[in-house]
Amino acid sequence: LIMRIRQNHGKAFMGIDQQFSDPKERLRMLVEHFKNYIKEDKICMCGMMAAEFDSVSPDAKKHLALYFRDVQTWIAKQLTELNYKDPQSSALQFFAALEGTLLMARLEEDPNVVDRALENFF
Repeated sequence: LIMRIRQNHGKAFMGIDQQFSDPKERLRMLVEHFKNYIKEDKICMCGMMAAEFDSVSPDAKKHLALYFRDVQTWIAKQLTELNYKDPQSSALQFFAALEGTLLMARLEEDPNVVDRALENFF
């Protein structure tokens, strides 16, 4: 499951990269991609499995770490293009805010919670 999600997100990131030249727009499309979980009444499975990290298999832990590294690396690439002073740390902050607000948006049944949490990045 994790490998499939990682592959699907990798394809989505490649599509975003190909479709949009502006890194801010790419980040917005990433946010929209994740907001679709809320709109479709779903959850980010990798986020949920990471929350239960101690109860997943060693192989799943390895793949979860790779998934999160992939996403954070892609975000850092966008922030590098935007000339962020510390794109790695900012990517971590962005991704942490995104994952956290997915939970809050689900609880509030409002995908716009995600936008409000990340607006300072745009």
